[in-house]
Amino acid sequence: MPKTKLLSCSSLEREVQKAASMLREGRYKDLVIVSHTDADGICGSIILEEALKRLGLNVGDIYHIEKTYTEVIKRIYGAIEKKYEIGKVGVVFIDVGSEKLNDIGTLSNKLGVPSIIIDHHSREVVKGEVIPSNVVNLNCEDYSISGERELAATTIAYILAKNIDKNNVDLSYLAMIGALDDCRALENGNQVSVDDAVKYKVDTKAGKSSLVAYDFDLVPQVLWTEENRKITMESVKQIGSDTTLYATTHFFSNYAESMARIKRALISRRYDCHISDGIEECWSVFRKDFSRVITTITQDRNQKNEVVYTGRGFVFVNLSQIVDTNQFAAKYAGLIADEIGLNIYREPGFEDIRVVMVGQKSRKDLPQFKGEVLLPEEKLKISYRLAGKTEAMLDLSQLISYTKQALYEKDCSTGSHPSKGALTIDPAQLPTVLKLTENIVGR
Repeated sequence: MPKTKLLSCSSLEREVQKAASMLREGRYKDLVIVSHTDADGICGSIILEEALKRLGLNVGDIYHIEKTYTEVIKRIYGAIEKKYEIGKVGVVFIDVGSEKLNDIGTLSNKLGVPSIIIDHHSREVVKGEVIPSNVVNLNCEDYSISGERELAATTIAYILAKNIDKNNVDLSYLAMIGALDDCRALENGNQVSVDDAVKYKVDTKAGKSSLVAYDFDLVPQVLWTEENRKITMESVKQIGSDTTLYATTHFFSNYAESMARIKRALISRRYDCHISDGIEECWSVFRKDFSRVITTITQDRNQKNEVVYTGRGFVFVNLSQIVDTNQFAAKYAGLIADEIGLNIYREPGFEDIRVVMVGQKSRKDLPQFKGEVLLPEEKLKISYRLAGKTEAMLDLSQLISYTKQALYEKDCSTGSHPSKGALTIDPAQLPTVLKLTENIVGR
């Protein structure tokens, strides 16, 4: 099988080829896939599912998870140990995993289950870290390639699929959708999917269906700025003149059924087949909730209470204290944080705000693992966003890593991007987190 040269970094390219060889050589009977719940993770998962099935491999359990908490990793490997033949099973992580590389490596070596991590999130390399021999690390950030601007996890999964078999170019349309979701434009390394779709005349859609970039799971929503929309639509024009683009967010219904429906739509290229009549209702709820939140924040620049804490250069909002978040996934806090970040610095007296933090108590179904509750409700998830145009001034992945290290007194990876990220804590740790944030952002 000829090698497919697709990456600018020769070291990452070698690791991709190593992973492709592992999968092609027939040492596995079963592969388990673990992916993030957004478009990048879902599309990357489908690409690998299809590529592996074409190799004649059995794709076993597939987990779509929000975060790779230690409990999640342990349960996944525990299930593998009970269900599959050790020595004949492997695991592929897509758009998740890097922040728990050591946990994955430890369990991978202990059980003899080789693992491949496909990711593009920034992480702090733990002091003295050695990548375990049973793990292939395909995180572009570890090879000095920006995961926020240059390579989506879906693109890396697609490049791996092409190295497995060059005929997998027909999956390029999925790589486009995933990359649009996380990187917002099909450029730099993500351009490969567009180039292949054009070169090989890949059918990117069925009839006049809309191309949907899944920002989370279920309901189409357009929540992007005009600048992002313009950049993205310029990219989309390369794959179809009558293409319409949607972003989506997840307002819970039946999770397993909805995920299956989305994946069927993506595989059949009938992207608009799941569109719900509840779009306007969900959007209306979001706008009302955001209005209440921004009003609560701006009524007093000097608030320092359990609902709003405004420090030097940052603002924290406890979303669950202002609106009813029980009906929403914990990613709802991220959507509110996005909107605050786009608007807060325009408010009189808030021009100095560089970082927005929105806390939301974790629901029973975050993360969900075959219906089991893995995280108690009393946890608080904090979504971080940069405010305004401060991207060049502050790296949120470093801020979150610093906070984790201070909280747990050990080196920690973040699994975040420079302009957005999240941290899950015990509520009692919140005062410490706010103090740590002020020490960095308020300098």
